[in-house]
Amino acid sequence: MLKPEENRFDYGEQLTPPYINGVQYEFDAAIATTYSLDLDTLLAAPIALCFDETLEGDLRGEKLALLEALGQLKGRLRVFYQKGNIKVPAEYNKLFALLEPCLRAVVPSGGEHASFHPKLWLIRYKESGGKKRSKVIYRLIVLSCNLTFDKSWDIAASLDGKLTTDKITDLGSASWADFFLNLLTEEKDAELKKTFKKELPKIRWSISYGRNPLLLPGGGKFKKPLDIHYSNDSILVVSPFIKDSAGQIKALDWLATIAPEAKRVLVSRAVELNDIGQEKLNSWQCFAINDALVDGAERNELAKEFHDLHAKLIITQRGGTSHWHLGSANATTAALGTVEKAPRNEEFMLRFTGSTAQIGPQSILASWLSGKEGEGLIVPHEFSKLENEIESKDFDFRAVSFPIINADWQLKAKYSTQSEQYELVLSHNISNECLSKILASCDIKIGQLGIPGVYKCISSELHWHGVELSAISALIPVCLSPKCESNSQQKNLIIQVKLHIEGGDNRDKKVLSELLNNEDKLLNYVRLLLSPYSTKEEWLDISKRATGVGGSEGTNLFDSTPIYEQLMLAAARNPSALNRIQALLERLETTEVKIPEQFLSLWQHFEKEVVYE
Repeated sequence: MLKPEENRFDYGEQLTPPYINGVQYEFDAAIATTYSLDLDTLLAAPIALCFDETLEGDLRGEKLALLEALGQLKGRLRVFYQKGNIKVPAEYNKLFALLEPCLRAVVPSGGEHASFHPKLWLIRYKESGGKKRSKVIYRLIVLSCNLTFDKSWDIAASLDGKLTTDKITDLGSASWADFFLNLLTEEKDAELKKTFKKELPKIRWSISYGRNPLLLPGGGKFKKPLDIHYSNDSILVVSPFIKDSAGQIKALDWLATIAPEAKRVLVSRAVELNDIGQEKLNSWQCFAINDALVDGAERNELAKEFHDLHAKLIITQRGGTSHWHLGSANATTAALGTVEKAPRNEEFMLRFTGSTAQIGPQSILASWLSGKEGEGLIVPHEFSKLENEIESKDFDFRAVSFPIINADWQLKAKYSTQSEQYELVLSHNISNECLSKILASCDIKIGQLGIPGVYKCISSELHWHGVELSAISALIPVCLSPKCESNSQQKNLIIQVKLHIEGGDNRDKKVLSELLNNEDKLLNYVRLLLSPYSTKEEWLDISKRATGVGGSEGTNLFDSTPIYEQLMLAAARNPSALNRIQALLERLETTEVKIPEQFLSLWQHFEKEVVYE
């Protein structure tokens, strides 16, 4: 965001376990928060967390690399998102079922027009090697972007935290640590909550860009994420959205009171600035993102997907000191509140301090305007009237969808011995009166993520027949279509429901058996588990090599690599690999995967080396 051609944020690089002062760390646990969620994006994250590599390469489809990474993450990752805000994927992936246990849907506490809006990663890394007293470090990534593949211009900051023996942060009601602890309310989260409650107050954070970082949650009991009372010499506000539902800009008006009129700079989306109008913004120098800013070779491919500005940043300057406030909050009343009113959204911001000469408003503004004419990140905004001057009230999807996402949904899957498949029954507790009111203005159709294209009109109970185990999902797509003829909008969302599968949830084993559907794939899987230096490319390529795709022939582990030597080396230097193989074999016991007798005979000599934690 500072200089787009130089300061690119590599998501995968930030998630990758660090190597510090000769110590290699490995992923241990993490919390992520997001307003909206793309399942394909989330599938890519485990590659960085578990393979110590970036997210480059073909990560689409049902890859064994993703299967292994998800297996390593099991029980150690929590992703909190606003309920209903999962994007409906273009294609169903059987691995989505493995993501479900880590997903935590949050219903906004402020009601139908409030948002659970923070965008964060809090990651705990521990020293590799399985020592009893391993060193621990934390990484906090504060972002303005959601867990999606959106290509808008965003901003992010990464902080590393050293676990100390001293209590640094008070766990009082205003503590940032409480923000994370309050999320971990489920019984399945108890162990992670216990660890965080003990350690978060003892973290000493450092940031490479600036000093004195402060973590600022907002909304609910945390009130305002920003509460700036002092006067400033200048201010720069970057926000894609500014106005409220009534067309007012009260949050921006409040920010205007803390800096003189001639020293207020606003960067926003051109359409947002035009919608508000020059009269309301006459006390601000207004800029918009340069819509021509797409690098040459990428221009044709990215232009259609370029979604304008999405970064949120407020820089205040007083003398030689400037403060940055970045994160999830737009300059709106919903996010920041006003002088009299607290915000209704839940947000999270980071503040840090630096020299005005380096990070002050004018310095940053100059860097964004620099370059050849017309090639800067931003350009002065020229106000114009919107093309569509006919005022039309948008359909209030939030009001309609809130009772749906806030309801108690149950999906029951019953096995049929006759068809050897499952019968699904989906139910909810929305009252007839409430449902009738919604249906008066909007049609609602419900589908199954694993059965593309099949939608049913909402009713008290919905049934699906002949469903494969690996196609069952707790993530239910919902389609909302307004009945108003003048409004052709349609909204697709996904709600996470409570899933009950007769006989137990064995979808992970079913997916495993479907992906390891021949001996070569299984043996190559074992070989990569044994190798401490297996690369991401090898994992991503395992299916291709095992099936002869692309001209390669299937490989046999016993012909290509001495398995005995690999097992011996793992027992001496990489004992965790033996644990992972044992876990794999235990999972395969109740699947249709046939394990070669030759390998099982050999494994008997090494099974006793497995250490159970």
